[in-house]
Amino acid sequence: MARHFFIPSLHLLHLWLLLATAFTLLRMNILDKLPLLLFLFSAGLLPAQTRTHQNFDRDWKFAFGHGQNPEKDFNYGLETVFAKSGGAWNTVMEPRFKDSLWRSLDLPHDWAVELPFVNDPAFNVMAHGYKPLGGNYPATSVGWYRKHFSVEKSQEGKRF
Repeated sequence: MARHFFIPSLHLLHLWLLLATAFTLLRMNILDKLPLLLFLFSAGLLPAQTRTHQNFDRDWKFAFGHGQNPEKDFNYGLETVFAKSGGAWNTVMEPRFKDSLWRSLDLPHDWAVELPFVNDPAFNVMAHGYKPLGGNYPATSVGWYRKHFSVEKSQEGKRF
């Protein structure tokens, strides 16, 4: 198995000095292994964790919500949401929420670009490029995005 080492932007002279110091300290038995490992870790010389990259831009779901009617906004605002505990019963945030009728798309996506232009003198409409967004247009001012993915058991406790 190949081991990969991460060395953060060190000049070769600095790297040589770090290695020479580490070997000298080892030869002199001044440090036992734990402090040496800490020293090497702080210098960035320990093997780096394997990183993987996953593109999350594909296979999203999108639907318009509603800025004034919670029932048209998938009950958001009507039900108690405990986001940290995963409790979002009867809302769009619940993992088991049925979004099969939602539009499938890839990111990046901006629903405002797809909206028609409107001739409305309101400043916030003009500021949004004459698109029907803002308080006067609740049906096109809230959008929901959802993505389904799973985390393998072996990835528990890792950073994402």
